[in-house]
Amino acid sequence: MEKENKINKKVIIIAIVAILLICTIVICVMLIPKNNDINSNKNILIEEEMINNVEKGQERHETIQKDNLENAELINGEKHNTSEKLLEERTWNNLLIKDIKLYSENGNTVFQANVVNQTDKDIEDQVIEVMFKNSDGTIYGRTKGYIGDIQPGNTKQLYITTSNDFVNAYDFEIKPSE
Repeated sequence: MEKENKINKKVIIIAIVAILLICTIVICVMLIPKNNDINSNKNILIEEEMINNVEKGQERHETIQKDNLENAELINGEKHNTSEKLLEERTWNNLLIKDIKLYSENGNTVFQANVVNQTDKDIEDQVIEVMFKNSDGTIYGRTKGYIGDIQPGNTKQLYITTSNDFVNAYDFEIKPSE
């Protein structure tokens, strides 16, 4: 009888420990923050796409074409955009877009800029579309990105990457994503 009581106590203790362990795991999983916080200071890549109206002679490239140096130069083996038009500061939706860079890095195109809220109101986060243009104004590619909340007078960095080669763009345009 005493032996049965010891076995029952062991089984009960093991069951309680197992239940506590399972509850602890469930609670930890529920408390781990998800990476879905779109209000974070980090800019995220939302989506990318190429469009069909490719200018004559312009091919779709899914990797950086280092032999095509139109509006670009090679620096330390990476392409950097040199178009004065693309690098000009501009205002979009009361946001100053400045310190613009378009370059390749590790086989991807990187579009980077500082975004300054020039208003006296908070600017809410938004998904944008960046359209890359040729010198004749035709759009040869687009990608989407994210600008986080910006308080008046503050600056956020816009950082978008894509596997498509857009480094040769002459200019770009930003619009709200649909």
